[in-house]
Amino acid sequence: FLNDTAPTEIYTEQIVGSVRCVQETDLKHSKMLVQQQNTFQEQTQIVERTLEIQSQPTIDIKQYVKPVREEQVSQLLKPVENFTAKQLSGKWFQIARLGTWINSDLYNVTQEFIFNEKRNTFKIAIGGRIAAAVGDKEVLEGKASPIDGQYSKLQVDFLWQMKLQYIVIDAATDNSWLLIGTEDRQYAFILTKKPYLQDSLKNRLVGKLQQNGFSVKSINYTMQKYKTI
Repeated sequence: FLNDTAPTEIYTEQIVGSVRCVQETDLKHSKMLVQQQNTFQEQTQIVERTLEIQSQPTIDIKQYVKPVREEQVSQLLKPVENFTAKQLSGKWFQIARLGTWINSDLYNVTQEFIFNEKRNTFKIAIGGRIAAAVGDKEVLEGKASPIDGQYSKLQVDFLWQMKLQYIVIDAATDNSWLLIGTEDRQYAFILTKKPYLQDSLKNRLVGKLQQNGFSVKSINYTMQKYKTI
């Protein structure tokens, strides 16, 4: 691109400009290569991590569920006889619970059973106020179906795939309270039609849980805050 008539300064500027252009092009190309290399390394790490996760054995949730103790196998919980859907239906106040996964941080807890006669199932709603959130309400819903036609023995399936068997161990003749437990002895509830229960009766029901193989040392009494009881 040089010619004899052009001043030397112009030649020099043209040469320097061409060199700079080449340098800038090489620099951009180098940066692009580095970015591609980093992207490739990141993708390789993702693939390696994915393969590592896929190679891990599947977790069996059953290993975390405590089985029924051997000495209890021959002493399965006995459901209340001649217990009807009408007796279970309605809203119940939770006075005490055994087990920590349900409503552990709630007060004014209730369990409501709504019977669907056509389907022969119950909708169950466990609700309460959240102590740590200034009284916000929380509700856990599920479905309960009678086992072997007994309304005192229910298969309860909650929406997040937690499954329990509710067994009505004892019930008041006037339908004022229920004592419910699970076959594995991990969960139990004292439910009443009013938000309170006399201490003498409460202690008797806790004693019955203990007689049926429940560890009552970890039982929790639910706070029921009502102005009128």
